[in-house]
Amino acid sequence: ESLPPKLFSLMELRLFSTLAFLLGILSPHWSLSSTCLAFGSLFLFLLWKPTLHNKRALAFLCFSVLCGLGRAVHDARAEPPGFQSSELSVKGFILEPPRRWGTSSVFFLQADTIDNQKLEDPIKLLIRWRRCDQSLAPGDHWEISGRFEKGDRAIYPGGFDLRYWMWTQHAVGELSVGRFNEFRFVSPPKSFELRHLCYRLRSLMLRRLQGIEDEKARSLVVGVIFGETQNLSRETQDHFRRTGTSHLLAASGMNVALLIGVFFFLARCFGLGPWRVAGLAIPLVVGYAFLAGCAPSITRAAVGSVFVLIAMSQGKISNAWNSLILSVWCMLLWDPRQVFDMGFQLSVLAVVGLLGGPKTEKKLGKIASALILTFSALLFTLPLFWRSFGEISVTIFLANLILGPLIEFLFPLGFLILLVPVKPLFLLSTKLANLSLFLVEWFSGLADPLYLIPPGTFAWLAMLLAMSCWLKKWALNRRLLALPLLGCGLFLNHHQGLKSQAQNGELILRRAGHEKPVYWLSEGLNEHLYVSEEWQIKRGRSMIRKLGCLREPRIIIVGPDSTLDLKRFGLCWKNLEAILPKTSYLKLRMAKGKCSFECWEPPELTGGQKAEEPGREVFKR
Repeated sequence: ESLPPKLFSLMELRLFSTLAFLLGILSPHWSLSSTCLAFGSLFLFLLWKPTLHNKRALAFLCFSVLCGLGRAVHDARAEPPGFQSSELSVKGFILEPPRRWGTSSVFFLQADTIDNQKLEDPIKLLIRWRRCDQSLAPGDHWEISGRFEKGDRAIYPGGFDLRYWMWTQHAVGELSVGRFNEFRFVSPPKSFELRHLCYRLRSLMLRRLQGIEDEKARSLVVGVIFGETQNLSRETQDHFRRTGTSHLLAASGMNVALLIGVFFFLARCFGLGPWRVAGLAIPLVVGYAFLAGCAPSITRAAVGSVFVLIAMSQGKISNAWNSLILSVWCMLLWDPRQVFDMGFQLSVLAVVGLLGGPKTEKKLGKIASALILTFSALLFTLPLFWRSFGEISVTIFLANLILGPLIEFLFPLGFLILLVPVKPLFLLSTKLANLSLFLVEWFSGLADPLYLIPPGTFAWLAMLLAMSCWLKKWALNRRLLALPLLGCGLFLNHHQGLKSQAQNGELILRRAGHEKPVYWLSEGLNEHLYVSEEWQIKRGRSMIRKLGCLREPRIIIVGPDSTLDLKRFGLCWKNLEAILPKTSYLKLRMAKGKCSFECWEPPELTGGQKAEEPGREVFKR
């Protein structure tokens, strides 16, 4: 806010160019109407800013759009290899710490050998290992056999599309490994590549942390340092999810900032200023990014920190906006698919909120400054949480304010244990970790999350107005207008989800899935969910929320050969279903003696996911 006018105009030009670059990358994956709306909004905003009314600004914007569009088109030309058989035997090394996915361990494997044939270019596979009892570590070489699949598609609009997610991660498919499949441990990491050296160092660090005898406390410390949640119980992970603090278990920019801060503190103890040792901190940051698995969130933070350290080593002060913009350009030019990664999106949005929010001053005090910074980060990441998860923790603000500093203190403490593995530090980390686990469990049981339907036009408008108020150059009391705007959007969205989607005398039936489908029946004031197995109940409830209903349905478990009981509505479902199209998702509306239906199929994956209009057809009963 205190930048000179010319410099501020230059910063605006860089921000607008970055937005144009992002739109250029995203435009091949959007529908024509969405692309025109996005570019029209950018052009209107350009006309609204007098400081950008020049030929240079227009040239920069056109160049940025062409850069993004060209990079996205070049990336879409890469075709994944095809396989003749569904049963494969692959050999390669684990790329990341395994994650828990139901009863399976899930991780990415870089395969260089398939069915005893050496590949010219290694491929990336998603391994889903059911009932895995093996000790899996990043960098270990394994030979695994299993069933190769392209991945499940979404079974209803807005559902999780595994094939599309694997495309964003450059994985060519999924290899399902069961208890009867063959597997063999080949060797630990042996090469002297930077990635494999970091894998070896990681194994050594994990052995040092075995001095923490309490298993739960050790799992939390490992999760904070490396972003590994495999050893955390499902209940603990649910507690972090319900309180909106799951990001504390992911390696992120906060960890990089703490690492640099600890390094500068140690250098100051020896009488060395930050500018003298900034160059030495660069390999430390890069090495930690590899230790944490090079996830997009930690990679973006590491790239931005490297730019800051380079400027500091030259005796200059780097502008935080410049570091953010350069890191975004570098990462997306290297891999444009990272723009679809949720970790990358959360990292960028949180930094935008911290940089664009009110500047904290000493007279506000530490508590008020922490409140402002926490709200700034949460406000800008809220749209992503809302759209992706459909729930917001009621205690998210208070839990982040209290648990954030407490859990992040485990990061430097864990590194201190690695350097000085003494018993007092083990005891201190155990007490602190157990206190954090107790608090997150207490916050989780304090209140249920606020369930929401996908944001509509009014909700998006309310969030954009709230963020605009928070970014505007006003006094803090005027910026607080963002709170009622945000609360109004949340309240109306939640109220809309409690309304019945079926009018009086109307019946709406939805079918999702091909094999063992889930049926959702809406009739006035009642919602019914028909499933054939108990595990489908969670999927059915998630589908109902994604499709705009927050009312609790009545769960009915039917046999696989049973038919729906629609006799009281004058319908025979078996005869009716025979003439309906066999689609992934079908919506049937019956009222006043007429039936109409809408069918939907997940779009084909051709370089991205494009929007498609559902087919409609009307016929009489």
